[in-house]
Amino acid sequence: MRRFARQRAIIAFAAGVIVIAGVLAVVLSRRSWRRTGDDGTPVQLVIGELPAGAVGCQPHEPLPAGTRAVGLHASPTGPGSVAVRVVLRAAGRYSGTGGVGTSASAGTVVAALPHPLAGAVVASLCVWNTGTAGLALAGAATGPADQLTFSAPGKPLAATVGRVRVDDLISARQVSLWSTLGKLPERIATATGSELAPWLFVLGAIGTILAAVALLRSAGDGDEI
Repeated sequence: MRRFARQRAIIAFAAGVIVIAGVLAVVLSRRSWRRTGDDGTPVQLVIGELPAGAVGCQPHEPLPAGTRAVGLHASPTGPGSVAVRVVLRAAGRYSGTGGVGTSASAGTVVAALPHPLAGAVVASLCVWNTGTAGLALAGAATGPADQLTFSAPGKPLAATVGRVRVDDLISARQVSLWSTLGKLPERIATATGSELAPWLFVLGAIGTILAAVALLRSAGDGDEI
């Protein structure tokens, strides 16, 4: 009965692999906002209100490679449309104005950058409120040199009390985890601090599979009914 025992073990193993693969496919297909990072600003208070038609500029904004859009922690202050455009200044060949973005979820406004970032940059990030509703910007208090400032036609430059929280995104729309699989080795290396970590992860996975196959073979050979 060794052959039948081995067949049962193989069928059970294959069924388990199929179930795991199905669960992974469902998890990886779930769409959400995927980040490349953030600027580290905690959300503690409303730093100011960006009126309709005004531009708010935040200096020294770090943007990691692979960023295509940003999520600003902002909420409308009243009725009206929510629409923003992001302007990058002092970002070299990445300077320019991105497309129109809007509310992505409660407390977040998402807009595309002028260009996808092939490399990390530190630039002045400006938000142009092209909607009809004012925006309350959430972030944390900082010193004058790092504060976000407002400008509007016919009005003097005005400072806020701090910086708005900015999340760096891989897309201006929700995407699945399938689109981030190519970044997995880099993220493993970054998290562990070792360039060898992704290779060790792959070798460990292969070793686990081979060990499971060997265990199935030995279980089948040892069954003598």
